[in-house]
Amino acid sequence: MIGSLAAVFCCWPLSQAFGLYGAAASSMVIDAILIPYCLMKAFAITHDTLPQFLAGLLPAARHGLASVRKRVVTSA
Repeated sequence: MIGSLAAVFCCWPLSQAFGLYGAAASSMVIDAILIPYCLMKAFAITHDTLPQFLAGLLPAARHGLASVRKRVVTSA
């Protein structure tokens, strides 16, 4: 709730200064603050660490990119 309130209070001055881009930036700033917090809480619940998480994420990302690359090459 604190993050949401901070976004609301940041939105007005940023939107006055930068218009719609400022309003969007207020949401992005709060997301940038909340994402690390949520990841750390998730790691605590799952008894995981950032290196273990990345070690599991990178092979899946490579597989996904290889799959997309294969489809692009065969369709061209």
